Amino acid sequence: MARALGDRDPASVSPADALVLAREFSEDALLLYANAHRFWNEPSVMQGIWNLRDAFKANGRMLVLLASLGATLPAEL
Repeated sequence: MARALGDRDPASVSPADALVLAREFSEDALLLYANAHRFWNEPSVMQGIWNLRDAFKANGRMLVLLASLGATLPAEL
């Protein structure tokens, strides 16, 4: 995580920025995205999730979207 953040303050990373930074994670990394239901309808977050699909599949990385009970994933995802 420190390598992906570089000099950035972790508190300054937006939900969409976190997904962009995740592309720098090493092989077999696991990203737990807490309260994903609060952000997944934002166009930049939705696109960020979609963009990770092939990149993560290529080397065993995984994105886990943690959401509240009853949350509905957008049809685009």
